[in-house]
Formats: sequence, structure tokens, C-alpha cells
Amino acid sequence: MTSKAERQVLAGLQTDAGTGVNVDTALRATCKLRPAVTKIHPDEDIGSFAPARHYVAAVRPEGSIVMDGTYEQCLILLAMALGTVTPGAGPPYLWTFDLPDATTDLNAFSLWTVEYTDGDDQVIRAEDVFAKSLTISGEAGAGWMFEAELDGGETTIPAAVSASPTLDDTVTPIRMADTTLWIDTTYAGIGVTQCEELISFEWKIEELQHAKQFAGSLYPNGRGNSKYKLSLELVLEMAAPEAHAFSDAVLATTQFAVEIKGYVDANDFIKLDGMFMVEEIDTLDDRNGNNVLKITLLGEKDASDNTGAVLVTTDVSAL
Repeated sequence: MTSKAERQVLAGLQTDAGTGVNVDTALRATCKLRPAVTKIHPDEDIGSFAPARHYVAAVRPEGSIVMDGTYEQCLILLAMALGTVTPGAGPPYLWTFDLPDATTDLNAFSLWTVEYTDGDDQVIRAEDVFAKSLTISGEAGAGWMFEAELDGGETTIPAAVSASPTLDDTVTPIRMADTTLWIDTTYAGIGVTQCEELISFEWKIEELQHAKQFAGSLYPNGRGNSKYKLSLELVLEMAAPEAHAFSDAVLATTQFAVEIKGYVDANDFIKLDGMFMVEEIDTLDDRNGNNVLKITLLGEKDASDNTGAVLVTTDVSAL
């Protein structure tokens, strides 16, 4: 009998599109990855009641990766969704994943080889993998969670994994106990005014990256960027004074500079920065017997084209 405990998720950063690599990182994650195959049954009249043949028209991987947030390994999912960046000098190393406004703001497209295995008996390997969406969330009393929806190119089912990297034991969890929420009026002043009594959050970016399928290839052989959607859902205790300001803002066009910050020390912290407007509120909702306010915000850019960024400081120097 097989065991869920045998499952492994392995990844390696590719240098070139269409050229897979041996995996070099073991992820602390749960993966769902499958080859999605399009098989065509031609409509042929050949003197038979039964279809006579079929062919494979296209293959692509479909799946997702879910992982508990750690300051070290969250970099991989951020790179899958937002592109690779070069960290600042360290240690510790500051990784800045900018949210783009213009084409020149785009980070380098990040492509990965991902292998999902159950004890080497069953392996699914996908190349040119990237994230179509990335969700970062946290709930009071727990930790941050990262979930990426995957897309990619050539997909195979090999007999064994390409390598067996050792799991890194030196990771630091991103805890909600170390998380604070900051709300200001300008991007230049972000991180000045703290909003108390944060219960949960969900930050999501989608539609920034997509795969392209062209003639002459069985697999998606192109990638592109598009106008993305950035959303943020906050749940606050109603008693928080800032909650009432959000209630008023849904009736106006006010922009807010919002920062969600996880901070252990100067060597391990993460910041989700951005400009947002209030799209929707649910007032006097209930959470564990408490009156709460659920606020849905949409990401925008301000008059100076500030869109925001995800910043991570850790001891990791390269992906």
C-alpha cells in the first residue's frame, strides 16, 4: 500500500525555454500535477458504427502547488508567478518582486522543471512550468499559505526522478503571530500607520502570465503577459478604528497604500506592498462570535505609477 507521506515535489529553474533541467530543490509542498491530453476522434464514415481511430492533438500540464509559507521557499512560488529577480547584496539578501506597470517593469520570465512523484514509482515531469495565479493568505493563529496555479509545456511520465535533492531543514515559518497590517494614504508613506486587529487576509494576483499554443508544436510553445488583476481581502475586528474608515471608503474613490508585513527579525521578513481601492465590504459579519468587517480591495497604480511589490529578506542568495 502506498502512502501520502511518500509524495515529493521537486523543482529546478530552467535557463532556456523548451530545455528542461535536472531538479535541484525539494519543496515543502503538496502538488497536484497531471498531463491534460487532447485526443481527437475524427468523424469518418468508413462503413462502421464504431469510431476507428484517434490522435493526440495537444498535451499540457495542469495542476497546483500549495505550501506553508517559509521565508526561504516562498521565493520559488513568487518567481514562478512574478518572474525571476536578482537579490540585493547580503547576507541577508533582499528579493524585490515588482508588480509591473509598463513592459519595462516586467521581471524576467521564470520557467521551471517540476517533478511530482510518489516514491519514484510514479513520476509526472513538466517543463516550462510557471504560475498562472498566486494566492498568499493567512489566518490568525496559523501561518501564511502560498498556492500557485500551474501551467507549462512538455509533459512526460518518466520511470524515475531526474535527481533526488536533499530537503533543506533550515527554514523559518511565516507566522500570523509575526504579521502586521499597515494602511497609509501615499505609497511613499507606506508602513507608517498600523491597523490593529487583523484576523485574516488573502492576496491574489492572476492573469499576468499565460501560455500560448502555436501550430508546429504538440505542447504550448510560447508565453505571454497581460493586464493582471490584483485583489486583497482583509477581515478586521469591527472594533478596529480603521475598519470604519474602510466602510466610508467604499462610497468614494479613495486609494490606500496597504502593507502586510511578516517580520521575525532583520534576516527574515516579507512585505506585500500595493496601492488599492475598496471594491466591496461585508459589514457586521460574524467570525467566532465576533463582529468583523470583510473588505475586498482591488490593486491599482497611483498618480506616480506606483503599483507595489513583494519584498522578501532571507539568507537565500540564489534560486
